[in-house]
Amino acid sequence: MNFRLLLIFLVFVACNSKHEQHLSVRVFQTSASGDKLTEKSLSESQKTPEHTIQINPNKKFQVITGIGGAFTESSASILNQLSKVNRDKIMNAYFSVSGANYSLTRTHINSCDFSLGTYSYDSVVNDTQLQYFDISPDKDDLIPMIKEAQAISKEGFKIIASPWTAPPWMKDNNKWKGGKLLPKYYPTWANYLVKYIHEYKKEGIPIWALTIENEPLGNGGNWESMHYTPQEMASFIKSHLGPQVLLIIFLSLCSKRTHMRHKNILFKQRAVLMQKFLSGKTMLGTGKKKRLIGVGIGQLKKINQITQNIFLHTGMPAI
Repeated sequence: MNFRLLLIFLVFVACNSKHEQHLSVRVFQTSASGDKLTEKSLSESQKTPEHTIQINPNKKFQVITGIGGAFTESSASILNQLSKVNRDKIMNAYFSVSGANYSLTRTHINSCDFSLGTYSYDSVVNDTQLQYFDISPDKDDLIPMIKEAQAISKEGFKIIASPWTAPPWMKDNNKWKGGKLLPKYYPTWANYLVKYIHEYKKEGIPIWALTIENEPLGNGGNWESMHYTPQEMASFIKSHLGPQVLLIIFLSLCSKRTHMRHKNILFKQRAVLMQKFLSGKTMLGTGKKKRLIGVGIGQLKKINQITQNIFLHTGMPAI
């Protein structure tokens, strides 16, 4: 079966709501047969369309910040095991102008479920001054991959950094999975995240935005995680992290495994919880509204419904 993706660029010639608008149309096709954003004439693609697209230029939705994927230790490690020829092919396929030309990416702070093992940048218990903070674990695979992508990308790309968990010694359960950040370590964890940004900047890698936590509602204990309530996250932002950074994206990803088991009930629960996270008494009431630039949601089939019902009402874009 031949799958095709048609991108139709429409240019308005006249904008009079009382009359039919005239458009000039260009069609670009990507298909399994080998087309990659290949421009097609209307006669080549389809003279009689199956569907009619009605465009209202006066009704605007969210702006797309970028499209891309994630830098992870595991993917970087696998790439390093390939020949230079094959690695170059893959990297160019994602980051070159002739490839996907990714413009928005994400990477992890400390280890994540796509790491080779668990690690942090400071494993020394009670090192509240972060004297032993060191991003060396990222220097073998992850950082070189990001730098290689930077060298390939002509237009550049933004990087969102996300922690899956703080070091276990900062948590109430002293474990990589689950648990909460101990309040006495709120200042240390905030400084830890800021120090990460500074250290990556020294490597020539600017971090565009942070998320507070990858999965603040948990992931069933399947991999690194740390839990927050809306009130706890708001307190952390308002009193500790918010004053030190320019951009924060609140991110909440539900667990795919749990979601698939109880998708209807869980969808409603997560929607209610996200409303609480974004309510005036919690996240948007931190006094740092300008720093909260968006909301990230993953693994939810009803993303459009959530976006319409929650995010647009807060004035914050979904990332």
